[in-house]
Amino acid sequence: MTLISSSGTYGSGTYKLSQDIAGSLVFTGTAFLDLAGHTVDVGGGGNTWNYGVIAQGANTVIGDSVGGGKVTGARVGMKLEGAGSEIVNVDLSGNRYIGAWLAAANCAVIGGKCGSIAGVTDEKYAIGIQCDAAAPVVYGVQFDEMYCQAEYAGSGAGEGLPVNFAATCVGGTMERCIAINSVPQVNSYGVFGGSGGGHKIKNNLFVNFWRAANHASVGEPELTGNVCVISEDLADNNGIACHIGEVKRNVCVGYSRPYMDGTHEGNVSVYCHVPPIVEAPADPDQAPDPDPPAEGTGSIFSVAQNEKFGNVGTKTIKVRIPASAITAPSGSVTKMKLTFGGDASEPLALSKAFIGHASGSGDVWDASGLTKLQFSGVDAVTVPAAGSISSDWLDFAWDKSSDLILSVYCSDSGGSSDGLNSTNPVTGASTSMSTSDVAGTANASGLTSYAGYLALLTEIETDGFAI
Repeated sequence: MTLISSSGTYGSGTYKLSQDIAGSLVFTGTAFLDLAGHTVDVGGGGNTWNYGVIAQGANTVIGDSVGGGKVTGARVGMKLEGAGSEIVNVDLSGNRYIGAWLAAANCAVIGGKCGSIAGVTDEKYAIGIQCDAAAPVVYGVQFDEMYCQAEYAGSGAGEGLPVNFAATCVGGTMERCIAINSVPQVNSYGVFGGSGGGHKIKNNLFVNFWRAANHASVGEPELTGNVCVISEDLADNNGIACHIGEVKRNVCVGYSRPYMDGTHEGNVSVYCHVPPIVEAPADPDQAPDPDPPAEGTGSIFSVAQNEKFGNVGTKTIKVRIPASAITAPSGSVTKMKLTFGGDASEPLALSKAFIGHASGSGDVWDASGLTKLQFSGVDAVTVPAAGSISSDWLDFAWDKSSDLILSVYCSDSGGSSDGLNSTNPVTGASTSMSTSDVAGTANASGLTSYAGYLALLTEIETDGFAI
């Protein structure tokens, strides 16, 4: 065993810290490092890219045999670049952007803790464990105070999240972790499962996260035994969002939208709304008017796709949905959710999607305005082959008489994720295509239109239904 008393670069071997280290450690080969209760403190600030510990060799293990061992003060606390490497019982708190970055396959963070990740101005995310490669494991870690970057100077909403399974990550596991925020805050996620999919999120406790556990509708996810608690009814919250896979035996407390699509079984939710107390007037003739009938949600459009429109990589697709094909509810429409269906042969990668009222004049694809759709809180999504994916509920006041314009940009350029399904013929419908990215442009020009084709969309749900 080699004792380490200073920062620097080391090769393969077995190491132990003999004292606290000011600066970074790099291990170029397979290494076994015992922090032995000591701290690696980069002590940096600002936006500089620096690391507390970088482990480049496969099957490296960095742990703490004493207790209290910590890696802190860096933009990224620890980065595992070798497959099969592990971090065991280490405190990763107080780093500025990411606590631990699992950049290779089959890496794990076991035990330890991570919190208070915030401090750069050029990045709006604050991430406890970032997982980029296949089959990462985050087990028994305690997270606290994970919010979006407090110092971020740019535009757009950031996110704070203990565990991020990125789009390049497949088959991740988060199990028996505790994640607690003192204050509920919009754009805080307990765990996010991106378009890689197939993640297992099991037996975790999430407290005061706007969206506790979000998983894209891909792969074969398992979200079981999780407890999600929020102390304030934040707008557009959800406890668990996953449209497919096994979502069972979860408990959500305080969420007005505990399970996003409500189709899963064996889950429990508790939500208490206490209306204000109104004293009865002395004169019965002056009694207040009764409340209006309650309204619920339902489907206003549903169609089965019957053919492949084509391959549409790096193209804008604008779909006109005629009002005549939509059955409007009796009440006012103030929100909307759309479901997309995937071609049987291949998925469809989208980087952005919008919906709007059709323009009263101009081209068949023109909209009077466009409103962005999101999927589990993000813009980009992959519609699975022979499957479907639904958007988040969107605040959108449809006038119930205008045609609708769906506008998307298909981002895949390699031809493996660009198959577009459609229904044909649909009277009044059309699908228009451009080789330019004009998905967010309401009044675009130069598209080629195909009458009768209603592409991608399979269902529209809105509010306005009497219950």
